[in-house]
Amino acid sequence: MTSDTPNPTGGLIGAVLSGRYQITGELGRGGMGVVYKSVDTLLRRNVAIKMLSPTLVDARAERRIEAEARTVARLEHPTIVPIHDMGRHHDMLYLVMPLVAGETLKTLISRGELRLGDILEIGVQGAQALGYSHRRGVVHRDIKPGNLLLTRLGGQVRLRILDFGLARRFDEEDLTRSTRVAGTLAYLSPEQVESGGKNAEGPSDLYALGAVLYECLAGLPPFQGSLFSTLYRIVHEAPKSLADHGLHLDAELEAIVLGCLAKDPADRPASGEELARRLARYRDQLAESEWARRTSQPVTATRRERVGRAPAEPLLGRDAELRQLEDRLARVLGNESGLALIAGDAGTGKSRLVQELVEQAKDRRFLVLQGRYSELETTFRYQALCELIEDYFRGGESSYGLRGAPELDDVAPDLLH
Repeated sequence: MTSDTPNPTGGLIGAVLSGRYQITGELGRGGMGVVYKSVDTLLRRNVAIKMLSPTLVDARAERRIEAEARTVARLEHPTIVPIHDMGRHHDMLYLVMPLVAGETLKTLISRGELRLGDILEIGVQGAQALGYSHRRGVVHRDIKPGNLLLTRLGGQVRLRILDFGLARRFDEEDLTRSTRVAGTLAYLSPEQVESGGKNAEGPSDLYALGAVLYECLAGLPPFQGSLFSTLYRIVHEAPKSLADHGLHLDAELEAIVLGCLAKDPADRPASGEELARRLARYRDQLAESEWARRTSQPVTATRRERVGRAPAEPLLGRDAELRQLEDRLARVLGNESGLALIAGDAGTGKSRLVQELVEQAKDRRFLVLQGRYSELETTFRYQALCELIEDYFRGGESSYGLRGAPELDDVAPDLLH
């Protein structure tokens, strides 16, 4: 492949950008594009190049990114990964950054490898960087475990924050399309949700950092679930106390973390510096035995919220209803589609009846998608069905995956649009 011709599959391995940056490998893919490992042939150093997808970043977004990239390039902070250069390759805008070693915080949380001292260091360093950037008018807008890179020096963690100032603003359409916000949803502040993403200022970054610290401690973000239930919880519900996750922490530390998650931005720490001071003060008083204490356990499917897993008790007095449902199931075996609705007062055994039908369907190797939904003012037609399909095909973030129905792989992209 020549330096002038893009690979038709979207890959750029071997290409030379602007006569200077030779792409040698792919580092990862994200919501805005692909990150490549590259060599700066002029300065003879390794760099990371973020190639922004032209299908996801329109002309207006590109102008904003270019303006913010110039601002971020002037930031000088050890925790902030800077921008060295930017350019264009054919119709694609790219950004050049240092190649930083380490693992994402998302990976470490999933493995349960964080100590309490590590978490406090992450909080202190992250809050200091946010305080520095906010004073200079730069808001990150997408603080999350996947954007936080960690290395260890002398047994202590060093934090580097990626994508500073480059996160795309969300609008009202984004907050009604789970394909756009799924990776960031758990870290959106209440004011971002209520304004369609327009109120992403400094307090929103502090909220997101608080959500990250909560997840580091508990192993799960403060709010989770389907798209609209999570949005509702972020705005209207208080997060569970860390004690509810089986953690026994000092009230002071819990107050710091939950204070970042306050619904009203005015009730959160006044600045990143204030949050850093409170976390550092707590860290400095920590006993050595507490510093090395493990908090959360590795996150597995059994720790996630599961639906329809209640222990099976005998089904009594519902023979007639069960026979009707079994008849419907038999018709499906004969390629006849149908719809069965089960209604009744609370406590009359509807869930147990459905559970019996589900077990029979699974015994016949049917693909079964399950969920529980509450009607909200923001729901749209067929939302429940759409979310069931999306949860199933998104695999890694749910307990389903594609292994159960490989014959549907070819239609997955269409079903997710």
